Parts: sequence; structure tokens; C-alpha cells
Amino acid sequence: NDRTSTWLDEGINKDVISYLTFGLALLLVFRVGQSYGRYNDARIKWGMMVNRTRDLSRQFFCYVPDPALAVAANRWIIAYVFACKQSLRWKNECPELAHTLEPAELARLNQAKHMPIYCMEQISNCVCEALRKGHIDTMQVKMMDENITGFEDYIGASERLLKTPVPFALVLHLRWVMIFYICTVPLFLAGPGALGWGAVPVTVIFAYSLTGLEDISQSIENPFRQSWHCLP
Repeated sequence: NDRTSTWLDEGINKDVISYLTFGLALLLVFRVGQSYGRYNDARIKWGMMVNRTRDLSRQFFCYVPDPALAVAANRWIIAYVFACKQSLRWKNECPELAHTLEPAELARLNQAKHMPIYCMEQISNCVCEALRKGHIDTMQVKMMDENITGFEDYIGASERLLKTPVPFALVLHLRWVMIFYICTVPLFLAGPGALGWGAVPVTVIFAYSLTGLEDISQSIENPFRQSWHCLP
């Protein structure tokens, strides 16, 4: 304080800290809410995708009397979900499907430009084959095709979340305000707050709480990454 201007000799007024706290709280609430909204939206889309796979699997086993064709379709339904997972993690191969698909089928899937769409094409081929053999009628084809269209809608919505990041200007602004707040809090705590050296641990707790919220927001804004807190 001896080396700064006179207004710091008595610390920072509590009104200044109150204004900073109010503004920072609004920014943090918006940031966390926006990130959790993305996480929850992705969870809803993924849950609906799972429901569609169950419905389409049921339709094949109930409507198609040919067990081999129904099993073949279900192998591609399973492959579709794994292909979506890998695609949303920017990966081009599905090694987990080695026990589900034939080696030649898996090789063609790994070479596809968009693995989920390739799986949808194979499921559609199974539907067309069942129709050609007279196992299902056009009404049943329409019902099954609606589920396949749902596959495309949900992977498209997930890709929209993945490829639309939170604006960096918002994140940068929040971090600058947070740094300024953390730097000014001890000037109040050690001055008008009358904590003395107790301002040090209290400031550490403040800093950990604020930066922890920002880190959590950054972690959950992409729910498809490969880490323990992301979508299973």
C-alpha cells in the first residue's frame, strides 16, 4: 500500500466488491447454464437414439419372418450406435465392432466417409430386401423408415452441438472479470474486511470455487468427449 496511490491505503470499499460480485455471478450463472443446457440436450438426443434402435429392432424381429435377415439388420443397428459414438469423437474406425460385423463389413464401414450414414444405408437395404421378398408391406416399410430417419435427425443434432462451440469472446470476457475479481478480493478482506493474513486462505477458497465452476462449464459443454464425466 505504501507504493500505491492513496485510495488503496484503506483497502477497497465493499461496494466495489459487491458490484463485481453481482456482475461475475450473472456471467457464471449464464456460462454454467449454457454448458449444462448443451449437456442435457445431448443426453436427450442420445436417449431418443437408443429408443429408436430398440423400436427398429423390435420391428425387424416381429415383422420379418426371416431370422437371418432380422439378425443382419440388427447387427447394423448395433453398428450404427457405435459408429455415432466414434464419429462424435472425431474417430474414423470402430474396433469395438469386430465381434459384431464380418471383417469385410467392418473394413467397408471404416472406409466410409460418414460411418453413421453408411450404417443407415445398410439398414435401409435390409428393409428393401424384406419388402422385395414379401415379408413386410409398404405400411410397415413406412414405419421402419421413420425410425431410420430419426437416426439421421439425432446424429445431425448431436453434430450441431459438437460443431457449435460456446463463443470464445464470452469465455474470454468471463475469465478476465474473474481474474480481476480474484485480485481485488484480498484488498477488501485485508482492509475493511479486517481479516489480516486470513485474507490469504479465504482468497484461495474464492479462487478455487470460481475457477472450478469455469472449468466444469468448459468440461461439460462438449458431452461427447472421452472422459469420466461425459455421456456414457
